[in-house]
Amino acid sequence: MNSNTKLIKVVPSSEGMKIIRGYERINEDYPDYIRDESNIGTGRAEALFFPKNVQNIAWVIEEAKREKKNVTISGGRTGICGGAVPENGWIVSLDRMKRILDVSCEHKNGKRLIPFITLEPGVRLNEIAQYLKENDFAISNSCVDLIKKSKSRFFYPPDPTETTATIGGTASTNASGARTLRYGPTRNFIYGLEVLLTNGYLLKIKRGEVISKDGFFYLQGNGTKMKIPAPRYKIPKTKHSAGIFSSEPMDLIDLFIGSEGVLGVITSVTIKVIEEPKYIVSGMAFFDEEDKAVSFVEDSRGSVKDVTCLEYFDKDAIRLLQRLREEQGPVSEIPDLPVVVVGVYFESFADDLKFVKKYLYEWKEKIEKYSGLIDISLASIEPKDINRFKIIRHSVPEMINRRISEIKKLVPEVHKVGTDMAVPDGYLRPMLSYYREKLNTTGIEYVVFGHIGNNHLHVNMIPKDREELNLAEELYSRFAKKAVEFGGSISGEHGIGKLKKKYLRIQFTENEIEEMKTIKNLFDPDNILNPGDLFE
Repeated sequence: MNSNTKLIKVVPSSEGMKIIRGYERINEDYPDYIRDESNIGTGRAEALFFPKNVQNIAWVIEEAKREKKNVTISGGRTGICGGAVPENGWIVSLDRMKRILDVSCEHKNGKRLIPFITLEPGVRLNEIAQYLKENDFAISNSCVDLIKKSKSRFFYPPDPTETTATIGGTASTNASGARTLRYGPTRNFIYGLEVLLTNGYLLKIKRGEVISKDGFFYLQGNGTKMKIPAPRYKIPKTKHSAGIFSSEPMDLIDLFIGSEGVLGVITSVTIKVIEEPKYIVSGMAFFDEEDKAVSFVEDSRGSVKDVTCLEYFDKDAIRLLQRLREEQGPVSEIPDLPVVVVGVYFESFADDLKFVKKYLYEWKEKIEKYSGLIDISLASIEPKDINRFKIIRHSVPEMINRRISEIKKLVPEVHKVGTDMAVPDGYLRPMLSYYREKLNTTGIEYVVFGHIGNNHLHVNMIPKDREELNLAEELYSRFAKKAVEFGGSISGEHGIGKLKKKYLRIQFTENEIEEMKTIKNLFDPDNILNPGDLFE
């Protein structure tokens, strides 16, 4: 065990904490805290806590154990698997814990400086982006040399669609997004965590400090010791965010990233940021056939240099965008497109204008190679156009959610059933064909879009009644089995939460799930943290 790893006993305190009690008051005055973006329905809670610090959270945990209450941790509530929807008990909202705690630059392998920011869990991704835009790390003496040498600003690469998500929530779910194609998920940019355990100890860990040895992690501090087994099961070699992470050897920090808050409460996150590119080349390529679009993607991700993302929009997604354009009128950012086309959003980063010209030429060449509709395809390096493309990309899930909301007014129990499966290279076409084959015989309204560059498409089924909802859930199970059969994951980025825990058994055996539960029980023997999430 490395001496830098610390288990520090926290003195509980309720001082300065806002507390709301009573089902009715929470339902009437704080309804947003008993639901999330999953639209699975409204939860119930008898108390709502707004801690300002770790001591406040420790007090809530101690009281919850004494009163035998479960505790649901609430971040930005932007998740779509119901993880933040409480099943009775108490809610701990991290809304008030949103300070930027520290900025530092450290040498990597003795060669170059890497900038890090330590934040409380309630800081939102758009707030991180704004901070980086305004500060240039001027408050940190350790970054002076880096600032002098660098001619660029810095940015945080993980790019989930929902920019109001919190850093604590994205760490808990190992969130990812469009730029995962180049940069990988949140995990790749987390350097340190502080996690409050239910035994009242604060665990401080940095990446690389505690590596599993002989199948265990060994922790100690303040007179206590913990021996935690490292997971031994295999996980898919794709985007993956289902269950507790496993690797060999394994870094302790990765046990908590993506564990959906069932092991402890993340109270601070240290992230790595990198230099922002000088130019972003982005655009939309359009095709009259899905097969041509897939060929374009498979070729581009392997041959166009510095590709950061490839995002797909099928014909039904384009129809939704056209509906939005008609509603918005002349001010709309959505281009006028024929609804018989499919689209691929593409993006490359460049640090020199000569590469900008090269990339623009390469993208044009690829579109023409696969018979793309060059006359309506778009590309630009202008910030206003790049922002326009992002609006287009983010409008699709927003329109789907709006469509579901319309249906829920008539049939409240209906909700969107959206796949989150990722498959290895070589299985994109078979998986997409399987989706189409099964869905086109059902009559269920659906839309296909998402991270095609990672073979990670979202099929959003929009049932109009209970019968179609049951059928959509049955299809989801079949799709999950097919993804696993292809060597893929049942959840590429959204996690499991409450909504998808029954599918965990498709990905893992009962023994493997028992391994996860054993780890959960060692950290949380009273099972008070986020009960109902991840496991049945």
